[in-house]
Formats: sequence, C-alpha cells, structure tokens
Amino acid sequence: SSTLISIYEGMIEDDPQFVLDQFIEKAKFYASIVQPDEGTTLGQSLIDLGHIGAGPSNTLIMYLMDLTVQQFENETTLYEIVEFLKKYNLRRNITDVPPTRDLDQIQIDTINACEDYISKGNKLTAKYLILVHCIGTATPAPLDTFRDHLSDNLYFLNKKATRFVLVKLCESQHNREFKPDFWARSSKGSYIWTIEHVFPQGKNIPTHWVEMMTGGNTDLAKEVQEGIVHCLGNLTLSGYNSTLSNQDFVRKQSKTEITAAGQKMDIGYKNGLYLNELLFNVDGSEESLSNAKVWTKDYIESRNLRMVEIMCEQFRFIGE
Repeated sequence: SSTLISIYEGMIEDDPQFVLDQFIEKAKFYASIVQPDEGTTLGQSLIDLGHIGAGPSNTLIMYLMDLTVQQFENETTLYEIVEFLKKYNLRRNITDVPPTRDLDQIQIDTINACEDYISKGNKLTAKYLILVHCIGTATPAPLDTFRDHLSDNLYFLNKKATRFVLVKLCESQHNREFKPDFWARSSKGSYIWTIEHVFPQGKNIPTHWVEMMTGGNTDLAKEVQEGIVHCLGNLTLSGYNSTLSNQDFVRKQSKTEITAAGQKMDIGYKNGLYLNELLFNVDGSEESLSNAKVWTKDYIESRNLRMVEIMCEQFRFIGE
C-alpha cells in the first residue's frame, strides 16, 4: 500500500489536473456499475451482478466501460460479457472455484490480455474475453460441480446466493402484470421478501410436522431436517414469513389476510408466485407447493431436483 501511495504522489506532482480528471471519469463509470440504469438490458444485467456479490469483477467492467464503441466487435459485446460474468460469479460464489484470493489477479490478467489483443488492431469480442478469463487458475468449476453444490443445503452454506437463485427462478416467469420487486427493502432497511422454509428449520419441530414428515418419529424427523431443510426444494419467498412461521402445511398453503379494502388476499403458498406453482414429479404425479396434499422428504427432494435443473440450464456456459 505504501508503494501505491508513492506512485499516486508522483503522478499528482507531475500532473494534478490529469489525475483529478481521471478520478472523476472513473467515478462516473463506478456509479453506473453500482447504480445502473434499470431501463436498459445492460443495466438490468449489472443489477443482477451486484446482487450476486461480484465486487472483484467491477475492475474489469470499469476497464471495459473506458473503451470506445469502435474497440468492441458490436454494440452488444459489453452486455454479452456482463451476462457471462453473472454466470461466472454465481458459479464461483456457490462452488468457491476459483478461490477468493485469486479473483483480483484474474481481473488484472484478463485486462492485460484484452489490452494486448486490442493493441494489435483487433476488436474485442465476448468470445475472446471469455476465453482469456477462464484459463489456468481462473477456470470455473464444471457444470456437474455447480449442480452438486446447488443440490446441497444451499441456504445453510450460502444465504446470499440462495436468495439470488430463488429470485431468478421467480423472475423467469415475470410478466407486465405480475412483477414484484424481490429486492425491495422496508424503511428499516430489511428485505420485504424473505426466504421461507416450508418444513420448519427450528430445533423444536412442531408435532404436526413430525407426524406429516415421519409418521410421528421425532428422531427420524430431526434426521430428515438436518439433511434437507435448507435445500432449494424446501424454500420459497414470502412477504409474510413471520405470519406463516411454524404453522402446519395446509395452513401455510391457504393462509389469507384481509386487506384495507376488506378483501381476502392469499399470503400463503396459493398466492400465485411461480416458486409455489412450479411443477415437479412425485411417483408419476405432477405436484406443486400450492397444491400438494402433504409435504414429505420425497416432495422436497423432487422439487429440489427440478429447481436445480432449471438453474443449471439458465446459468450454463455456452458449449456446456
């Protein structure tokens, strides 16, 4: 850090106006990354990147934003690169491959490779950047490894990534009439939509859940809870998590609330949310969280498999 300070001191002494102008210009780039334009496809992609927690990639994106339009292959190249970085960072954050300690150097190596490529008169393509970004220590975990980590108790291992996955599953079915903001926060700064465990995660499993899950065997219920309670198949999103709490499954499904206008509103699993309507197969029958009559280990595992496969398809790299 002392070496870096000395470098900046020398630059400021040589040309203070140039350094100031550069700081202002780069600050604008950084602002467009952390507060992107929600009305553009690139902006939406950058928003996703922020929700994933892809801070180290900001160095590379700032470099790319400093390039001229003529230095890219076409007008969609930057968007294609950011879309790749979304997939790369989600996979990295879930599998921890490559490790965090390597991330800064990966950005530097990628920038150097791109600079060399452009200096030779080439236009930067998404294909070339992806190629140089994914070599050596920067090689991402294989799709099967990504699938294995997604299938595990993901919420216990990585709450932030779990939230992103659940939101992306829901957003894949958004339309103009139904598009809730799953990232909205209350006046106190907490998320309005939170992660809801269908089969409760608490140490003291309610009797009605022990009965449904294992026919009354408390020890077996605890064993099942330890194995799958935090996997995607047992999770959904809810704006009424505290209201649903440890209630029995049927009540969680059918829970309603009276609105200010005096109308009954579904706030349980019958609220129309895609996560609750997502179909999965159990013993040859199509089920969903909203219409299942019971909620057992088989249901959780089948729904988990379906959700994992959707995410693997959505976040696979080209050619996988």
